[in-house]
Amino acid sequence: MPESDDCNLSISHSGNTIVIGQSRISRIGVDVEVYNEKIIRVSDKFLSSREKKTFGQTDLKSLTTIWSAKESFFKMFPDEHLNFAEQIEVLRLDPHPLVQIQHLQGGLQYGFCVLQDENKVITWCMDR
Repeated sequence: MPESDDCNLSISHSGNTIVIGQSRISRIGVDVEVYNEKIIRVSDKFLSSREKKTFGQTDLKSLTTIWSAKESFFKMFPDEHLNFAEQIEVLRLDPHPLVQIQHLQGGLQYGFCVLQDENKVITWCMDR
């Protein structure tokens, strides 16, 4: 994540969409993902066993949202080299999306925001 003395930035692009997040008060991670069936084929690489049971591995929009949320969260902690399947876990998507990190300080939880349309999902997460 690019940083300066007075702000934190996070940048993502997918298809013809670019998203830029900026915060002066906390770390921020943003991600945008165009829906693509490939996410179903690679879901074993980023889903925890609990996520597989909770969300399944066939719903394109849910899987893309989970991947995007993990990307957003990962961007907040770029130096931690987090494993998506083992250390970042989405606990719920509705009504209040929640992601948990198992690695830092024993299991911190963060809410994340989601915007969706018929073609893509945008997620963002802040640590305050």
